[in-house]
Amino acid sequence: MVLSSEEQEFIKRKHEATLKLRQEFLKQSSNPYRHATGEGGTVFDAGLARFQAMRVSNYEHFKPTGKSFRTGLFAVVLPMPSTLGL
Repeated sequence: MVLSSEEQEFIKRKHEATLKLRQEFLKQSSNPYRHATGEGGTVFDAGLARFQAMRVSNYEHFKPTGKSFRTGLFAVVLPMPSTLGL
């Protein structure tokens, strides 16, 4: 597979950004004075924080639709009588 020069430059930039982030993580995680910053023992990851906030706020933005009603009905309500033996 032959890559164009634009694709090669994109891959090179992405690799350099990955290396830069990796070096920053290693620098922060191996800092012996980290406890003095008040951040605790973990490195704050903004991407992970955004992902977790997105997962939690999913329920706040839930809008009941016909599809969600059918899913709840067939996945939760209707199987109950069969498991109870009715």
